[in-house]
Amino acid sequence: VTGASSGIGRVTCQYLARLGARVVLVARDKERLEKTLAGMEGDDHLIHSTDLTKVSLIPDQIQKIANNIGPMSGLVHCAAVNDAQPLVAEYKLYIRIPNT
Repeated sequence: VTGASSGIGRVTCQYLARLGARVVLVARDKERLEKTLAGMEGDDHLIHSTDLTKVSLIPDQIQKIANNIGPMSGLVHCAAVNDAQPLVAEYKLYIRIPNT
């Protein structure tokens, strides 16, 4: 589960663990991942701290996880990048009058 350190990712990890799944928690902040892990049922889960904004490294990160746990049954992508930007918009009104 990416984005496992907070929000939807954290709750998803907790829910999957309650269902009996073995979960790999993925996010940048190891301390926050450990907090998520502490709130999960079961004890066979794995923390993998990485920065998913470095897209070119993702295949290697997936391979590292697979080498550690074996084949994966699924992926839940909840990671997000908070990149606030000002909203700039121009409004123009176009009126078309058909030829009559």
